[in-house]
Amino acid sequence: MLTAHGVVLLRCGGAPSPRRAAQRAGPDSSRLPTSHTCFNTLLLPEYLTRARLARQLRTAINNAEGFGLE
Repeated sequence: MLTAHGVVLLRCGGAPSPRRAAQRAGPDSSRLPTSHTCFNTLLLPEYLTRARLARQLRTAINNAEGFGLE
C-alpha cells in the first residue's frame, strides 16, 4: 500500500519518516526556491539575508501550481 507521499507502508507501524534535505542552489539571485518532491529535497539559492529567504519562500509557496493536475 502506498501513502499520499509515495512511501510504502510496512506491515507493523508503517515506514519511518522520509529523509528531508535542503540543498544549495547557487548564489543569491532573483530565482525562487524549487524542490524535487520525489527526493524530498528543497533547493535554496544562497540568499544574503534571512528576510530575503523568507520572502522568496513565501512567494514560491503562494504561487505553487503543484503538478498541474487540476
